[in-house]
Amino acid sequence: MRQKRFAGGGRVGGRRLMQQFWSSIWFVAQVTGPIFLLVALGAWLRVIKVIDERFVEDSARVVFRVALPTLIFMAIAKTDPSELMRPAVLGCFVAATLASFGGVFWISGQFRMAAADRAAFVHGAFRSNYGIFGLAIGLNSFGQEALVVGSVILALLIPLYNILAVVSLTLPFHQTHALSWRDMLRQIVGNPLIIGVLAALPFSLLQIPLPLLATRTGDYLANLTLPLALIGIGGSLTLAGLREAGVKSTIAALIKTVALPLILTPVAIALGFVGVELGMLYLAFAAPTAAASFPMTRAMGGNGEMAGQIIVVSTLASAFTLGAGLFILRWGGWI
Repeated sequence: MRQKRFAGGGRVGGRRLMQQFWSSIWFVAQVTGPIFLLVALGAWLRVIKVIDERFVEDSARVVFRVALPTLIFMAIAKTDPSELMRPAVLGCFVAATLASFGGVFWISGQFRMAAADRAAFVHGAFRSNYGIFGLAIGLNSFGQEALVVGSVILALLIPLYNILAVVSLTLPFHQTHALSWRDMLRQIVGNPLIIGVLAALPFSLLQIPLPLLATRTGDYLANLTLPLALIGIGGSLTLAGLREAGVKSTIAALIKTVALPLILTPVAIALGFVGVELGMLYLAFAAPTAAASFPMTRAMGGNGEMAGQIIVVSTLASAFTLGAGLFILRWGGWI
């Protein structure tokens, strides 16, 4: 009798385990599936010549200067100010970013690289495309709260990434290139995403309601952000870039999409982060390399071709790594 009860309990336990497994699989598919289907759609539209390089450039400009700042503005303006005060999340993000940058810079020194290659390697291995992938997957996973947490992180991410980008692109050469520190500060202050955050803060802090006309118009623009950005990312991917990616480009991409989230996410869990905050931190660690790293690397004398290869490889790799990471976090009950 004891053996039968044990066996039955084992069957019930095994059934529950399988249900949890398939529930987690379904959750990840629902979250990441639409994101990468839109990226794949963009790549296919580029192949059949419905869109071209001009569309990719123009759509990126619209997203960066209009749609994404509006999305951030709407998310913060409608939020209770108490929700914006997340010093623990911001502290964890800053510490993790500085640690990952230092680690990547040290790793790059172990390879015999030309200065231009090292600059591209470091820049590509630490800088996340959080504004698109992080917010898109976070919104699918956690709803509106993800936009609040993500926007707060994004407000800090922009100046931090730009400062570290200048460091990564100048230290290998031991000299200053195309962008000076004054130029960099001007770019940060004039960044449309920073402007979106600053413009929204009075509405949130003072609880000023937005007029209905502004709300509806803003929602339309905000809803344009993710589909247009993801199709543009897909249109920017090329098979040539993937074929030409060398060992160093691939290592940088794997550091970005595999090594950093594997190291940093358990630390965040150990510090007590769970739910939306942990999920958005994980996405900051695991998102592929930002497309912005390509023009900045090229402008400051780095290897632009290598920067482009890192973007291609990391974006394609993230189709698997982001889903795997979300599955593990969901399976473990952390998100």
